[in-house]
Amino acid sequence: MNDLTVELKENTLGWGADLIGVADISGLKMPFPRAISVAVALNPDIVETLSDGPSLRYQDEYTSVNGRINDILNRIVRFLSDRGHKAEMEPASSPDFDRRTLSASFPHKTAATLAGLGWIGKNALLITEEYGSAVRLGTVFTDAPLDADVPVLESSCGTCSACLQECPVNAPGDRSWSPGMDRGSLVEIEACMGQLKFFMDERGLNHAICGICIRCCPWTERYLRKDRD
Repeated sequence: MNDLTVELKENTLGWGADLIGVADISGLKMPFPRAISVAVALNPDIVETLSDGPSLRYQDEYTSVNGRINDILNRIVRFLSDRGHKAEMEPASSPDFDRRTLSASFPHKTAATLAGLGWIGKNALLITEEYGSAVRLGTVFTDAPLDADVPVLESSCGTCSACLQECPVNAPGDRSWSPGMDRGSLVEIEACMGQLKFFMDERGLNHAICGICIRCCPWTERYLRKDRD
């Protein structure tokens, strides 16, 4: 790993990131050859409460973590710019996000898998070994000569069906992710979006959030169990 990559990763973790990886996206017809993926874990005490869906407390955590990620991304951009490199951030809640399809033109999750942070679960969320699905993500695109991490190319969900069983509208299917699959191949987007809107109306939320499939994921449970211990 070259010195710039080491310095960037050490600084980013010091700024509050829980995970950071570098993706080689030079073959994806993007304006930049590298994508830096940053993850911040959600508060385990709040994630514990998500079995019955979202709350105002979870919404506050969601908003707070997004803000923390965006601050980290801004710091990364300044760090790279000060060293003569071009860098652009994609905020945690991307303005490019399409609520009709629950997707973006270049999803944070794509950067995260290519940067080695985790895989896409049957719930169509990123799953990390360290925190399960209980993370929020942000991305910085750059021309800096960073050493790329090894991408994750297959799912580790195996035969697990926890998210299928717990989703109130049976949105997840039973397909394992592989690179190139779109979100609609993994979950019923209309069913998922309908449940998000239901929670917004029922619970007075301003964001389309749920959290049930985050909480029930066994990888998330490992994270919560470590916190309890």
